[in-house]
Amino acid sequence: MRRFTDGIAVMVPVALLLALAGCQERHAQAQAAPPAAERRALPPVSTATVGVQEGRVAATWLPAPWRPAAGDAAGRALSPLEEQWGVEILGVMRTSGGYMLDFRYRVLDPVKAAPILDRGKRSTLLDEATGAVSFVPTSPTVGPLRQTSLKPEAGRIYFQFFTNPAAEIEVGDLVTVEIGDFRAEHVPVR
Repeated sequence: MRRFTDGIAVMVPVALLLALAGCQERHAQAQAAPPAAERRALPPVSTATVGVQEGRVAATWLPAPWRPAAGDAAGRALSPLEEQWGVEILGVMRTSGGYMLDFRYRVLDPVKAAPILDRGKRSTLLDEATGAVSFVPTSPTVGPLRQTSLKPEAGRIYFQFFTNPAAEIEVGDLVTVEIGDFRAEHVPVR
């Protein structure tokens, strides 16, 4: 037993000295770094992720909306899809390590968008290249992983998650999203 305690008595001070040496080295490196004004400018934070850059939080976590026609919904003519269904497609993004697909859309006209948010409508996502079909997963405690609403709100962003087993649908693939009679074709996955 004595050898064990003697070994500990030697190892503890050695470990403390090594830890202190590492802290002092990191502190010296931090002190030697150039001031913030002299540092190279960082590339802009991707709007697809939440991040902090130079003490500022990224303004938004969603990418720029995917649109079948160019322009902005506030100051342009609406695309046929937006005109018919009253929603602006923001995109389909891979999430959960690639095993889920996150479909986001903004409601422009609540009356036209109501059928899309109907709980009874079946949602599917089709990979246009392979024909693979994904569905909205259902959790026993939460229910379907999609937003539904009896009273959609204009300007609000809604989501639906789709399964992506084996992460087979990748960034850059084109997909078709169907919710009841609603159909958004050739949406790129980000």
